[in-house]
Amino acid sequence: MTEIIEANPNKEPPWETIYGLLENAIYGGRVDNPFDMRVLGTYLRQFFNSEILKGGVKLSNTIDIPHPG
Repeated sequence: MTEIIEANPNKEPPWETIYGLLENAIYGGRVDNPFDMRVLGTYLRQFFNSEILKGGVKLSNTIDIPHPG
């Protein structure tokens, strides 16, 4: 994965590819209606993004993402 990120000009993970894998390959067989797929896509984009990777983001009132390092 590091090679993929380093090859990207803006040094960001290929988020659309990651979302596609999670939506279709991992959860796709379990989600059986369009509305639920939209909800899944929304959650993926909310919890898997560059801001989360930077650390220190609150996922809820009780769950913090630790700072990297």
